[in-house]
Amino acid sequence: MGLLWPCAVPAMDMGHPGGWQRAFESYLDVSGALPAGQIAQQGFIARERVMARHGDGVWWLRLPLYNSLQQPVTRWLQIEPARLADVQFFAPDGSQLAHTGAGVPLAQRPLDSRAVLLPVSLPAGGERTLYVRIEHNSATAVQARAWVPEEFSHHERRLDFFNALQFGAMLWFAAYGVLAFFSSRQPAFLYFSLLVASCALVDISFLQYGLQYFWPGAAAWNLRASLIFSSLLLPAAGLLVTRLLNMRHHCPLGHTLINSLSWILLADTVARLFGMPRLPGLLPMLLPITLLVSLAGWSVRAAWQGLPGARLLLLAFALTWCVTLYGIGKILGWWLLPSLNGLSMNWAMLLSSVMMVRVLTDTVRQFRLEREQARAEVAEARLALRAQALRARELALEKDAAEAASQAKSTFLAHLSHELRTPLHSILGYSALVLQDIPAAGYSMLTRRASAIQRSGRHLLALIDELLDYARGEAGRLVLAPQPLEIDELLNSVLDEMRQLAHSHNVTLALHPDNPPGCQVMADGLRLRQILLNLVSNACRHSGGDRVLLQWRVAPQRDSPELLSLFFAVSDNGSGIPEADRARIFRSFEQRGAGYQQGVGLGLPIARQWVNLMGGELGCENLPEKGCRFYFSVAVPGLAGPLNETTASHEVRGYQGPVQHLLVVDDTPENLDLLCDGLTAAGFRVSRADSGEAALQRLAAEPVDAVITDQRMPGLSGRALLRAARRDGYSMPWLLLSATVQGMSAMPDDDTDFAAILLKPIGMSALVRELCRVLDLEPSLADDPPPVTPDATTRPDAAAMARLRQAVQVGALSDIEDWSDEICRTQPAASGFARRVLGAARALDMAALEQLLGPADRPA
Repeated sequence: MGLLWPCAVPAMDMGHPGGWQRAFESYLDVSGALPAGQIAQQGFIARERVMARHGDGVWWLRLPLYNSLQQPVTRWLQIEPARLADVQFFAPDGSQLAHTGAGVPLAQRPLDSRAVLLPVSLPAGGERTLYVRIEHNSATAVQARAWVPEEFSHHERRLDFFNALQFGAMLWFAAYGVLAFFSSRQPAFLYFSLLVASCALVDISFLQYGLQYFWPGAAAWNLRASLIFSSLLLPAAGLLVTRLLNMRHHCPLGHTLINSLSWILLADTVARLFGMPRLPGLLPMLLPITLLVSLAGWSVRAAWQGLPGARLLLLAFALTWCVTLYGIGKILGWWLLPSLNGLSMNWAMLLSSVMMVRVLTDTVRQFRLEREQARAEVAEARLALRAQALRARELALEKDAAEAASQAKSTFLAHLSHELRTPLHSILGYSALVLQDIPAAGYSMLTRRASAIQRSGRHLLALIDELLDYARGEAGRLVLAPQPLEIDELLNSVLDEMRQLAHSHNVTLALHPDNPPGCQVMADGLRLRQILLNLVSNACRHSGGDRVLLQWRVAPQRDSPELLSLFFAVSDNGSGIPEADRARIFRSFEQRGAGYQQGVGLGLPIARQWVNLMGGELGCENLPEKGCRFYFSVAVPGLAGPLNETTASHEVRGYQGPVQHLLVVDDTPENLDLLCDGLTAAGFRVSRADSGEAALQRLAAEPVDAVITDQRMPGLSGRALLRAARRDGYSMPWLLLSATVQGMSAMPDDDTDFAAILLKPIGMSALVRELCRVLDLEPSLADDPPPVTPDATTRPDAAAMARLRQAVQVGALSDIEDWSDEICRTQPAASGFARRVLGAARALDMAALEQLLGPADRPA
């Protein structure tokens, strides 16, 4: 590989035996204007080399020739390489230098050779001196040799043969790299092809093969081609090294540096090719040197680290660099080894190309292994994704099945609710009417039995509500309904409802408020009552003690003054709950132990759900002395001022004002009779219909003020009946009674506007209160409920005391219990006395009974 370089002009021998003069002399014409006729008188100096730089001067070489043979000879004088824009030969003619006519421009090849040749003939013993004029601007390296014509032709054929082998092999490597690039899509093959092809094309253009075979007559392009292809060598080598050594992974900094320099030099080469502006100043020389040093440094480092192929690649580049340095030194005249001719340099380049092919092949093999491994990983990932998709599909099917099962369960519970609530509506309603109509005196057995019906019905209703709340909690449909609430009335209602249960289990209920009465808040009183009823009921049934205490206190929130913190606790003096059972009792369908198989095991889990929904937490702990305590705390907004009378716990018995005409529609005869009897007792005029069609006929026959209809009926349902009535022009308010919880949560359609939707079973007082609201009537309230702690000294009337005396005389505990219930209901002022009598009787404390009866009432 030849390189253009500003260089020395070495004085070299003619290179052939036969008596030719071997000395060379040189002279530098600095001005470049000295005529040829005066050059012979100048002082030529014999030198081994002359440093020549581009400029305006002219170099003159003087070649004294002498034939020592005894016969005339003809030799060809070769000036190589022929990269001289103007090489002129002169011979002395008397006192002048005559031009020989052998001016050899760059594009001229005399004697059908790529070299610059001058035929010189000398007679036997003859002498001749030739002068060679070389311009600075075109000088590279000059070597003068004398050849026997036959040997020169043989030499050129031999050189062409070996050059053909070398260039053919290198171009074949380049073609292989291009094909491998299109096959594997690996850029390393393309960079290798660019490097090898550039090496070959530099020598092809430098040795005149391009001028001879590819672009005849384009001497300027032949000169530029060598420059352009030589400029591609370092960038191609840089890009190739970064790929082969995988420097992006091992040396990110070196990868960035070498790639950046390589692409900058490639861009500069393209600019040179098309005559565009190039890099300014010394950058065209500094950047290649920087890239060369970087390549050498990173290659040595990679070989030191033992990266795959790094050592063989370093050897290939070291061989290339040594050959290049030798060529540069030869051009500069630093050294000249006859054994290292041009063929040696060419074969060295070919050997380095073979090494790079080996490294490239190993690298590509590694790339293929990595690609196959990546494909295997991708295949495994696809299989995993497919398995995940199948699993997701199975989970989706399972989810759909679970949702379908949940929906089926909800539907079942809804139907169960309807089927159970419908008879409960009649049971509770009629038992309430019976208890209301029984006179205060007499009929004690009937009163006790009606009370038992009422208690059993309410217990069954509580179980149904627990099941439905559990279903709603699983579906995430628990919703609070805050309303104005007075805490004292809430607690009184809880104690009143639990008093009979506590009485049956010989448990004394007590309320211990830590705050003055009159606390009013905005809360869901229904759910708070449900939670407290569950806790008090469990304490009465399962604690094993004889005392249950309900405590509460209120305090403002520290961080939110507008909120009040309500704390409730239900404690007993029983045996307590073992540590192992405390977690079980809050799980659904779990109970404390084998001896506590009452209920369905949903009360505490549902209570905890409601407390959590209110923002609190239901807890349990054993008391240090005896028993256990359930407690919770919730934050609710406080209210100021008295509550509306209709929100209090007073029972509504009727209304004030003109008689209102109602139409009641229900397909169940018992429910229809119950509603008609209860509403008639409340002062309403009631018409009845057992189907939707009959109701439309009634509406057409007589006007009514309001309609109460059941939801689920044969034929027209409650909603369908309302839509039909609206189409017929009836605009009176409608109330819907539903035994299905789903009917309560579903919003009415656009064409249905029920004034109220009520859930069965509903008390007659609540129904009358809702009718008063809908019809804008003034309700008639019953007497105020008795206080929680009535005066225990107020005695019943004489007749009641006489019945008590008879029961005590015969020792009938059941009659005493019935007497106590009757007094609490008919004579609330004496309920405290009645409870004291009942407690003494259950304790078999005759002394206490005698003290309560008094001297006049003691049995004989």
